[in-house]
Amino acid sequence: MQFLLLTVANGFTGSSKYISDMTDNTGENDGFCDQNSVERVLHRINQISHNSNKLAFLVLSGSFNPVHTQHIRALILTRKYLEYLEWTVIGGFLSPSSDHHVLGKLQVESFPLMRRIELCNIAIEGFDWLNVCVKGEFSSNRACRGIHNELQYHCFKVLGDRQLTGVEIMGSDVVVRIFDKVLNENSSKEKVMSWQNRIICCLLRPGPDSITHRNHIH
Repeated sequence: MQFLLLTVANGFTGSSKYISDMTDNTGENDGFCDQNSVERVLHRINQISHNSNKLAFLVLSGSFNPVHTQHIRALILTRKYLEYLEWTVIGGFLSPSSDHHVLGKLQVESFPLMRRIELCNIAIEGFDWLNVCVKGEFSSNRACRGIHNELQYHCFKVLGDRQLTGVEIMGSDVVVRIFDKVLNENSSKEKVMSWQNRIICCLLRPGPDSITHRNHIH
């Protein structure tokens, strides 16, 4: 398994590195982070040095119908790589998509949001740095921004003037599809601009399309 870590600025990708093995809102919750998630992140920040300024959290969005071990593995490997780059990862989030999106995608095989959140919470047992976003948000970007805003607000006393950085995790097929749609299909300036200042860890899925996806993203 390989990952491509890339930043997005001015609508285009850059600063890429490789690593190997290392809403539609229909949910009932108004916030992205529950109290347990906030407390875990606060505990993590309190444990690190006040001189640590490169603070990141991870967001992996998806249907999670059901969640499985490779989802957790993607979060773990991304954390290891960011720590190799001397970032401190203060938390990771599984962000289940909305009922509307999953029902349209899987029909009768779909689990309701609350059941998928419950399964995600079971999957992260034993990982004190992992959390579950409770919003039910389809967009990875909106989930990441929402989590960022809530953590920045709830943790402001321990963060001071330090800013958190959200890192989105996506499969290479999703990145290629979204980039093509945004950049090549006469998207509005506002839609292109919405991709600025995002950091995405792109999971290069095993198989014949991996090299094609990697070259296409470049």
